[in-house]
Amino acid sequence: MPEFEADIGAIRRFHDACQTYTHRQAETIDSALREMESFAARLQEAEQQWRWEVEDRSRRLERCLIEATYAAANGGYVDCSPFRAALAEAEAALAAVIRARHRFETAVYQFRAAADRYTKVLDAGMGRARRYLDACIDGFTNYRSMQFWTAPAFSDTLMPSSAATSPASSPPFTGSFGGSPESRESAESREREPFSRG
Repeated sequence: MPEFEADIGAIRRFHDACQTYTHRQAETIDSALREMESFAARLQEAEQQWRWEVEDRSRRLERCLIEATYAAANGGYVDCSPFRAALAEAEAALAAVIRARHRFETAVYQFRAAADRYTKVLDAGMGRARRYLDACIDGFTNYRSMQFWTAPAFSDTLMPSSAATSPASSPPFTGSFGGSPESRESAESREREPFSRG
């Protein structure tokens, strides 16, 4: 029965492929989520660094303004425009990082929701497919077992050659004392022959 073995093997390979596909999809989603978490951590780190930079440049600008005020009181002049430009640059960078983090968090939320829906649909669909394939495998296996038990080669191994060759419709005994009706009729006719001749 090589054709049944081939069919069962093909169904089992398809069953394993479905399971492998489900696992790989789950691994892909998990990998994407890990990458997103890593990128979110880098965004938070960048935001914190720019916050520190804003605070530092703010302090430098304050010191410059104090010096400018003291210089002006004494008829001098101190230019604080570079410190103002540096602070504005840091504040713009911080605002850009915050906007990027908010957009990214929104994208991550949407991805998680879509991934959850996809995972539920995939698990349900593939689960039904695997159960159907399991039923097919069981059906083929049971049918193969029935074919094996009813195969002529298997029957010949269990039945003696004499019993296999003797006609099943001819029992060994047909009367109470043996012999067929034809043999009994011929014996009775021979017994009546002397009387009929006399």
